[in-house]
This record gives sequence, structure tokens and C-alpha cells, in this order.
Amino acid sequence: MVPNEKSFPRGGTIHTDAKTDDVSLNIVFGASQKKVKKAPKVKENFLSSETEEQNGQLEAFSAETLNMDTLQEDMLVMGVVKELTATALHYCLARPDAAMSGDTSEYHDLTELFQVGRIVYGKAIKTEKLDTGRVSLLLSLKPADVHGSLHHKSIKKGFIFSGAVAEALEHGYVIESGVQGLQAFVPCEKPAQKLHVGQLAFLKVKTVHHDTHQSTCTCVQVEQDQLRIKSQNETNLDYILPGSIVRFKVAKHLKDGLKGSIMNESFSAYVNEHHLANALDTLDAYELNEDYNARVLYVMPLTKLVYLTLNLDIKTGAAVAKDDDEEEQEVEPIQVGSVVEKAKVLRLGSGGVVLLLNKKLKGIISYGSIRGNFKGNYDKDEVLSKYGRKTKHKVRILGYDVIESLYYCSDDPNVVNEKLFCLEDINAGDLVTAKIFKKDDKIKGWSVRIGKVNGILEQFYLAPNVRYDVGQSLKCRVLEVNAERKICYVSNRAEYLGKGMKILTDYASAHVGNVYMGTVVRCEDTYVLVKFGNGIKGVLHRQNLKENSSFFEGQTTKFRILTRNKDQITLTLPEDKFQLGEICPVEITNALDAGLEVKITFAAEDDEEDEDGNPKLEEFVGLIPLRLLSDHLELLHAQMRVHPAGSYTDAACIMQNIFSLRDVPYFSGQLTKDWQSVQVGDIIRSYVKHATDQVVDLMVCVRNYNKPVKVHVKMLRLNAVKNAPVELVPEQLLWVKVLSKEVETKTLTVSAKLTDVWSGDLSDTAKLVEGYLNEVAQIKAGLEEASAPISKYSVGEKINVVFKGIDATTNDWVYTVEGNAKVSALLLSSLAGTAKAPEMGSKHEAVILWVDYSSDVLLISNKKVDIAHISPSGELSTNLIGKAGMKAKVLLKLESVAVCSLKKGTNPLVICPIRLHPNDIENSGSAELRQGDFCNIAFIHDKLHIAVPETVWRLWRGVKRTADTEVAPVKAKKAKVEESPKQKKATIEETSAQNKVKTKVKVETKTEAKATSTMRKAEVVEKITNGQKKTQPLTNGIVKEKPKQNGKLFFEDKTPAKNAKSEAPKSNGAEGKSRLPGVSGFWEDDVNQSKDASSDEDEELNVAETQKNAVKKKRLSAKEMAKAEVKE
Repeated sequence: MVPNEKSFPRGGTIHTDAKTDDVSLNIVFGASQKKVKKAPKVKENFLSSETEEQNGQLEAFSAETLNMDTLQEDMLVMGVVKELTATALHYCLARPDAAMSGDTSEYHDLTELFQVGRIVYGKAIKTEKLDTGRVSLLLSLKPADVHGSLHHKSIKKGFIFSGAVAEALEHGYVIESGVQGLQAFVPCEKPAQKLHVGQLAFLKVKTVHHDTHQSTCTCVQVEQDQLRIKSQNETNLDYILPGSIVRFKVAKHLKDGLKGSIMNESFSAYVNEHHLANALDTLDAYELNEDYNARVLYVMPLTKLVYLTLNLDIKTGAAVAKDDDEEEQEVEPIQVGSVVEKAKVLRLGSGGVVLLLNKKLKGIISYGSIRGNFKGNYDKDEVLSKYGRKTKHKVRILGYDVIESLYYCSDDPNVVNEKLFCLEDINAGDLVTAKIFKKDDKIKGWSVRIGKVNGILEQFYLAPNVRYDVGQSLKCRVLEVNAERKICYVSNRAEYLGKGMKILTDYASAHVGNVYMGTVVRCEDTYVLVKFGNGIKGVLHRQNLKENSSFFEGQTTKFRILTRNKDQITLTLPEDKFQLGEICPVEITNALDAGLEVKITFAAEDDEEDEDGNPKLEEFVGLIPLRLLSDHLELLHAQMRVHPAGSYTDAACIMQNIFSLRDVPYFSGQLTKDWQSVQVGDIIRSYVKHATDQVVDLMVCVRNYNKPVKVHVKMLRLNAVKNAPVELVPEQLLWVKVLSKEVETKTLTVSAKLTDVWSGDLSDTAKLVEGYLNEVAQIKAGLEEASAPISKYSVGEKINVVFKGIDATTNDWVYTVEGNAKVSALLLSSLAGTAKAPEMGSKHEAVILWVDYSSDVLLISNKKVDIAHISPSGELSTNLIGKAGMKAKVLLKLESVAVCSLKKGTNPLVICPIRLHPNDIENSGSAELRQGDFCNIAFIHDKLHIAVPETVWRLWRGVKRTADTEVAPVKAKKAKVEESPKQKKATIEETSAQNKVKTKVKVETKTEAKATSTMRKAEVVEKITNGQKKTQPLTNGIVKEKPKQNGKLFFEDKTPAKNAKSEAPKSNGAEGKSRLPGVSGFWEDDVNQSKDASSDEDEELNVAETQKNAVKKKRLSAKEMAKAEVKE
């Protein structure tokens, strides 16, 4: 720490005679210089530095207060205890900077050793810049640090100092004075006098005995208002310590204080205008050459200038207001953070604009805060003209200075108009907006700021799977306001954001039977610890539960108070008003950021009646989270639009007060499973509770089972798409298959793998897309009822648009619909390509590709090819049903579907699903679709234009065959050679048997297996189709036209026919390249295959197969027949 004092000019002389008037007037920090030339009078500028050098001579013309520039290392300063904690104390110096001292006792905490308002003095150690931007000064109160420069021989009778109790004896106390070679003792004269070890006390030397190496003294304890030192002609200023009371003689009135002397004019002293006896006193009230009692604040180490305060009875703001109340009842204490509407300007003082608050109290607006309101150049005179004498301003109280007896204020509009300025403005249970400003690794959470108040968002109270970043704003509920730490605790979990949610904030409200929202903070085998608002905790004993419910740390739900004994609360679970899967008519009461708030009205259970004799009704408030409005992300906000406040709908209960719109069709179509009825093999609906890179927590829709089920992400992947990212969000829908059920531990083991929960039938995918389109149609109908302008437009419709410009962020072309400027239209940059943008205001023809009801915008194309080839939606043409290989262009790729246009002809737009199933987390159904590219598609719906890429269709079309599908018999073709009666009989019996059983029959061909050594044994699936030609078996989802390769087949339960081997030579694995990676081990067993077959049937089928092979051999060329005979 470098002293910031003005240096002595070269050639200057030091004047030590403080009594000479003409010399003392020219002293600045003990230095003087011969006056050469008087500088012209400079106009006072309060916005510049408070101390200026007006001429070539150093002159102490200002009684400035202590600041970080004049504060020096090892300097002794007086302060007043402002706040106390167990290990630190905060006190106020002679300026509004808080200082913090270390722990001075190892036996008692500081709250027992100090009291608020206690005067102390310490040694400046170091300064530290806090996170808030303020500077904190660290002081040491240890006597060894404070009095280390004093010597025992200089100690005289009447010396006043602050000592620490080193040892407590029966007859007194041994004092640690810190003075070299001095032993001090305080006799215990009064029985009531009791000091703790380590406690600081003001002591006065009563007797002292000096020796060469050591001195002893007897001291008495004195109060801080009795620290008077008698004036002496010869005194060492180092032994006049801060806090001592001396006689101050006024010699001159300065512009910002008083100048005088102490100790019979031995030392120059100064009093700042803010350190007068009364806060509202003026300098004229103190006459020249008069003596006044003053307390030493500090002494400048080098210049030995003494700074004093005339305010001997230093009090806190509340105490000052209390004394004023005794004189005049109108004055009330001003709380920090409160706003004073009419603060009157008294004058422009040192350090700021002096105000009169509530006619009795003093305030100040610092020049620094005034400068902070202006950026760049500004006129200082114009700024200060706003603060003319007797002008009134609206200010906010920032703090109170106990030494200067004034309030620090600010008239900054941002500060004055801030609704949440201090802790007193926030109550537990309030709904606030918090802004993240720092990550806190200690609590694994975030530090937030609510207005001007600091808050903490702990890990237990974080909403799961939300991306957090510095500067992000969150909607939160205040759970606790901690006045000691000056901080509040908040939560952004959806459970706490409901409008009707009750939070327990005090023990007085903890009545038996009441239900409150709480968070599980600890789980043990016999009990669960639950935390409510304001740190209130309750215990839930597992023995009080009727069922074996499961809990986990961080779980937030409702709890009912069972008993209460003072601050000990026992809990139980409330009886659920509604069970999982119960569908209820609800009324939308409010639209929140978290979702829709709903109200359910039902008859009371006790059959009470109201005044009119009607059954008494009860109301239940719940929440439909945003993610539970729809299965599709792009339709969530659209569902919010069609469900305004006051509307009615049906919702399914998920848990207690959480309801769902998207799950209504599922629960209404089947009975809800419970723990007793769920069986191994059941496929159940579930949703993501929490997800990481490796593990996913799922909540299954099973009653009386609220334990999250863990599934590894690796077990979800099929690796059908190479390096496909897996992104799971909370409340996302997944289906699971029950693998095991442990009754003892009440645990389910499930699998969410696509092949475990989906049959592979693409017709299910078509129904999924059809449901998506129906939901879009319902949203459009709802917007039509609300007369929304965008509801007039449909996909495929041709419109005229007006160009408005290009979006700077996305480079999309922005249009408005001609004749309806309220409806916006977008041409995506991927569709615009490198085309030149049209002129502003120009009109163009376009076709609607999609209607985004969530963003209220039309997605269009202005290309002539699209306008000509796209027609309004209609039914699928009969010639396109089941057709594959149609070439189409991908126009849009949305969150759930892709929009394509057929290359040939005029047709409606084709919809392709992004996912084949909710568990298709790799989006394998659209992996090869790129916006703007061409692809081959195959239709999978009989009436709607719903399709998938051809490669996907070929992969999945033969995976699942229904065993009991009815097929019409087809007459077999006539063979060119005459069949034997035995062969005819086998053929007739085979056909009739297949018509009767209506299923596929496996044929085991032993002769073919012996003929080809390189081909493994396989089962032949004999199929009868409606066509003229027998359908070839599938390999890897592709029609078997090429010969089969050696190795493992794509689907092990689908085997090729043996008779295909003779058509062409073996391939070199070219067919294997068309397989999707990682799916070859899929489907290990086929439950539809018959495991047993009689030998008679095998013989008959072998005869039939031999005949068919013979027919095919007839069709071969002579060369091929020769090769076949050689092989046989």
C-alpha cells in the first residue's frame, strides 16, 4: 500500500511551530513552501477531485474525509461495529466503506465479545475488491498489531488503550496490551464485572512501574464515553489512540469543515462538515477560539495531522430516529431501501449533495453516483444546476453511516424505480424473475440476481434438463429469505411455478392436515427428510405410509402435515384427488410460461350443501406443463393458442396436480396399469424425467409406482444411422417393454429399444403421421373459431405475397400476404438458394408449403416449378397406393415431419415422418432426407399422401407379417411337362391346406441342402400371393432377384427359398452393402413360425417343391441346364 501524500517540494523548509498563525495557514500534511505567486481564484467544481492544489504553496485548506487514496498501510483508524457474525464483524469507518476484522477469540464467537455500536480501532492490513465492485478493508484488532510500535517506558498514568483479556483469574484479568515489555492487569473490583478471554476492552492506566526491560501497570476498565485525555503541553501524538476524547479549539472555518488544534495547540486538527455534533448543524454554529469535546478518528502517519469528530454519542440509524421520536413524534426511522418522495437540497457539500429527509434527517447524494448517470462528455455546471438549493428530488435510501449520522441516497431512475431493491421487498412464496450472473460450483447451482437482491438456485431446486447460461432470465419461486446472509433461495422447478401452489413459510401456518409443496433433501431406510420454505423441515416416516412408496433426493411433491410439536413436524402423503390416467373435465384459468393452469370443480365428499341448498363444490387447481400439451414440439405453442383462459377441455391426471392433454387418447383407450396388473412383456407408455449422456430416468405410467426407471442410452440405440446424436428432453414420450418385475423390492426392469416396443409395421407409422395431421387440423379449427387470420390458409394453396426484406439472422426472405398484412410468410434461405432478392414492396405468386400455427407464419415457395406441380390436399390417387420408387424433392424438414413434392405430375404435397416411432431416437426414418435434395419415396397409407424413403420402406416392409392374414387362393400355373398323379395330389393337398390354415408353412429341403455345400440349412417360407407370379423371398428387405450370399442373413427368421440358388452364380457380397449398419442382429426369433411339422407334410411339400424346380429348369437355356446338372 503506497501512501498518497503530496511530496515535500525541493528546497522547502519544515515549520514545526504549530502556534504561528501565518505558518500554520500554509501547512499541508506538515510541509510548507514560500509563497511565490498567488494563483487566481478558481471556481469550485464539486464533480472534480475534492482536494486541489490551487497555487504553488501546499496548504491544508480542506478537511477531507478518509478515502482509499489517503488511507495508508499500518494506519490506525477508529470504527464503529455495524454488523456481527460468529466469526467476523463489520464496522463503519469515517467514510461509507465497510471493513471486516478477523476472529479475535478462540473461545467465544464475536457476537458475545462485541455489540453493535461499539467503538473499536484497528490497524489497516490490506484492501480487497469484492464481487460487487466495492472495496473491503481488512483490519486487525490484535493488540500486538495495533500497539507494536509503542514502548513500555513511554506509558504514563492516564494512558488509554484497548487491550484483550489473555487470562481470567479469580481476582482479576491478565491483559494482552501489545506494548513491548508491558504487563497489564485489571483487578476484579465489581462482582458484576465479567470479561471473556479474547474480549477487547478500553482500559486506563491507574498505576505504572517502569524497569529497564519491563514495566507493569494496573488498569481499570472505562466505557467508550469516558475516554477523555487531559490536555498537556508536551505529548507524544503516537500515544493518543483513535477513539480518545480531546479538547478541540476552533481556529478557522474552512469550506468543508473546521480547522483548529488540540492538546493546548500542540497539534493541528480538522473536523469535516459531516462530523459535527449534530448532523444538520452548520459550520457557523461553531464559534472561533471556542473549545469543544471531540473524538479522534485517525492520525495521518507522516504529517501527524489529526482528524476528529464532534459526534461523541455515536448511534445507529434506529437509535437516532428513536431519540428524535421522543422530541417530535412526526419523525420515523428510514429503512434502507425505502424511497423518499420529496428530499430537499440543503447545499452542495463535500462529497455530494446534502439533502434534508423527512424534515429531521440528513442525507447525501455522492458526486460519484451523479457522474455515473452520464456517459461521455457533459456540462458539469448544467448537471449541478439540477440540484439548486431547496429543490426537491425523489431518492432511494442506500445505507446509513453511523459515524457521519447521515443516509446515503441515490436519485438514479433505475435505482429509484427498482421494485426489488432489498430483502425487505421480497417474501417467501413470491413469483419473481431471476437473472443468472455466476455459476456456483460449491452448491452445484447458480448465483442469480433478483432486481438488486442476490439469490441462490441450488441443485435440488433446479428444473432438470434445462440449459443454463450466464445472463439467462428464469421464472422462479422464492423459497427462503435469509436475513443473516442477506440472500434468498429460489427454485425454477415446474412444481413450484403453479399459481395455486401453497408453500409453508412459517411454523405458525403448519396446521395439522394442511398440504404444502416440499422437496426431498434426504432419503433413509426409515424416513425421508423434506424441506419447505424458509428452511422449515419435516420428517416423513415410512412406517406411516400405507404403501411402499419410493422417493429420491430432489423429488418435489405435496406433503400433508401429520403432527407438529413446536418446530418438529411429521408428514404423510396426501390422498390423491385423482389417480394416474383419470380423465377430468378442466377449465383453463391462466396461461403461464410453464404451461396451462387449470381448475377442476367437483362435488364435495361430505355431501354438504350451500346456502341455496345446492351441493357444495370444491375446486382443485392443477397445471398442464407445456411439454404435455402435445407429442410434437412444434405444436406446443399452437395448443396454447387454441386453449385460452376460460375454455374447457379434457385432461388426464399424471401425478397429483399435474395433468396432460397429449395422453388423453392413450388413457381413454385402455385400462391404466397398476403395480398388481402389470406383467412381464407389457408395453407401457412412459416419459423422460431426467436424461444424461449415459443414463435416462423414465417415469412409467403405472399406478402406485412413482419410482424412476433407469435405462442406458446405449440400450436405446439401434445404430441404424451412423453417429446419429441422441437428444432426450424432459417429458419426452417413450414406450417401454417390461422385462422383469421384482415384487420384493417393487422394481421394474424395462427396455425402450425400438425393436422391443415396435412390431416394425409401417402402417403404425402411417397412423402416427395421420394423428399428427389430425392434430394440426384441430388446431386450425380452433383458430378459425377464434377468427385468427392465419386460419384462412391451407397447405397447397396459391397466394400473392409482398416482399418486405431479408432477415439478417436467418437470411430468410420475409413476405406479407397481399390483402392481409397481419399474416407473415417466409421463404427459407435453403429454398431461396442463390437467387437475387426482389425489390422491396414487389408482389409475387407463391404456394403454401406449410402453416406454422405456433409462430403464426406461412412457409412458402415462389418457384414456378413448385407452383405448377403442387395442388391442394386431397385423397391419394389409386395408382399411387403402395407404390414405391417415386422421385420427390424435399422442400421442408420440420421437427416431426418432412414436406416433399413429387417430381412428375400435379399432386398434393407428400408428408414423410422424421421418426418411424416415438422410440426412433436416431431419426432413422429421415436420416437420408436433406432439405432441397431429391429422393425416392414409397407410400405407406391407403388414403393420405404419407410416405417414407424407399430404402426405409424396403428395410421394414417385410419385417412383420401377421400370422392370421387372409389370402385368396391362386391357381397354380400349368406345367409344360405332364405331372405324375402323385405330384398332382401333393399340389392339390398343399393348396387346400394353405387355404384352410391361412398361414405360412415352413418347408425343410434336405436335398437342396446336400446339393450346395456352401449354403447353410434354412427353412423355406411357402407363400401364396394374389399375383400371377410367385413372390420372391426377402433378404435385407430387398426382393430376392440376385443369388444369396454366404453368411448371416439380415433377418434370421426370414430365410430365402432354396430354389433361387440355380438362377445365377453366387454374388460377391454386393447385396450386403445395402444393409443398414447395426441392424443385422435384430429379431432373433419368429413367433409365427411353426416349430413342429409332420413327416407326411414334409414329404408332400418336398414333392411339390421338386415339381416346381423342374418347371423352372425347363425354362432355363441349354447351357444353364447343363451347368445345373453338373452341380447336381
